[in-house]
Amino acid sequence: MGILDKVAEVAGAVAAVEAEKKLNPNASLLAEGVAAVLGFKGGGTLATLAEGGIGAARAANEAQSGAQAGSEADAEAVAEAGADSGARPGAQSGEFGV
Repeated sequence: MGILDKVAEVAGAVAAVEAEKKLNPNASLLAEGVAAVLGFKGGGTLATLAEGGIGAARAANEAQSGAQAGSEADAEAVAEAGADSGARPGAQSGEFGV
């Protein structure tokens, strides 16, 4: 576990205890302890999900960039082929250039 995971866990615990105090100002020590434990676990889980989400988002962006570059090259090839065939721009396959 890295330092950021620990920071997220502690922040989750503190946020959960503060939320418990706002919702119930007369909360018992047991209720605050339960909130702290749940916030600690939730903060760690959110940190793990965020790391996974960031990695997945980067991979998706790289894949999309590669596919977009390929589709731009295909679009250029189709445009060049259309210009050579004498078809009118925007004509669908099977349409007559009138």
